[in-house]
Amino acid sequence: MGWPAPVSRESAGADWPPRLTRRERGHLLELCRSGHQVTAVESPCLARILRPDQDPLDVPIEAWRMDADELVLDGASHGWAIAARWTPRDEDCRFLEVALDVTWTGDEPAEAGLRLPFRIPAAPTPAWLIPGAFYRENRPAGCPRPFPRHDPEADGSGAGLVADHWSFRADRAAVGAVFAWGTTACIGLAAEEVGPLGLGGMGLAGRGEDASIWLDMPYREEPVRYAGSPEPQPPAFTYARWEPGRLVRVACQLYLGAPDPHAYDPFLRGLYRRRRLTAPLAPWISPERAADLAAHGLLRWHFRRVDSAKGAIAILSETAGFDREAGDGRGGSVDRNNMHVGWVSGTPWAAALLRFGRLRADAAAMAAGIAVLDTIATDGLSPSGTFWGEWRAGSGWGGGWNASGWLHARTVSGPRSSSCAPSAMSERTEASIRSGSLPPVPASPFPSRIRPLTATWVSTTTRAPGA
Repeated sequence: MGWPAPVSRESAGADWPPRLTRRERGHLLELCRSGHQVTAVESPCLARILRPDQDPLDVPIEAWRMDADELVLDGASHGWAIAARWTPRDEDCRFLEVALDVTWTGDEPAEAGLRLPFRIPAAPTPAWLIPGAFYRENRPAGCPRPFPRHDPEADGSGAGLVADHWSFRADRAAVGAVFAWGTTACIGLAAEEVGPLGLGGMGLAGRGEDASIWLDMPYREEPVRYAGSPEPQPPAFTYARWEPGRLVRVACQLYLGAPDPHAYDPFLRGLYRRRRLTAPLAPWISPERAADLAAHGLLRWHFRRVDSAKGAIAILSETAGFDREAGDGRGGSVDRNNMHVGWVSGTPWAAALLRFGRLRADAAAMAAGIAVLDTIATDGLSPSGTFWGEWRAGSGWGGGWNASGWLHARTVSGPRSSSCAPSAMSERTEASIRSGSLPPVPASPFPSRIRPLTATWVSTTTRAPGA
């Protein structure tokens, strides 16, 4: 059966060592995915030097050697000398750690930035990801709200916030990383958001048959800058000051995965894990204030009563569009009146809303939490006796994203967790449990509330043993 499979960490990584091909000026470094012969990504230079009012300067790969399992590269051009070391890593997934020692050898101070570019040769229709900032083309062609959009047919002016290339500062993103999907691989590139040259950035470009991604140190925002308004703002270029003889060490991580939409996952999770070690949470509001805001958002935007085949029911809507004015561009709402039962919009949040109401003596929060829990407990049972996975406007109860007739064990077990214990429900729900109309369901083999995608699958038509 065609169940969703987790992304295999074995599908990630690059053949090592890479290919280095001599060119007229320096070498071209080519990387293939493990077990594949087609070039997935190329490094045309050690780094690109960006200077005010001057053409970009590529520092070529002039020499290379292997030092055990590490690749050592050297090059120089017009006063810039770079020594790079590429090291294979195998932590959360396989990736390459790239460290560069960059030295300015000129006689006078210089203003310059670094760009670390990588070309993806087989990407006629690339997909993009900058977590929290840019997704696929980022803005559908018909969207009435102007914000940055990638279009390979656009020019480089950024008119209308549409362009064939974009650069952003790292603090616009959830993490300092950029991903691109070509026909043969997913390529990820990441660096610390703030490095020795200041706040960094990332960028992407797609024209013709290939694509490029890069890191900027320090950041640049081009071809125009998005400031939240429909009008593009002038681009922003930042530079670092280089004193003669100054050596700066910068680093990045390069990842190759399968051309799967979710291939980014192990690399991104690894980035988050490593950042947690050096960047502990620094909450800017108290837990009490955060609870107030969360409860307000649930009540104001997500709790609603909607029509169903059995009459009106209470749900916590899965999404509520933040741009209430624009809608979907066709005069309709961007809200999604669906509700997962045990995941992002069902019992965990209804129970939390109920508990908040009881702690704060908030009658509206208590009533909303009870109403949603009652909907699930009395209306959300499948023929097998387990809970359905999701309620959708227009089609009612079903298995959600799963194959027809099947539920996922983490969804099934969610409503039977502590969030749906009798102490958290109304008398009507408690009576349903006592009467046996909510039969027992198999316990999940996974103790965590967040369970892996390889958890057990349960049929919606076959009752559980003893049910």
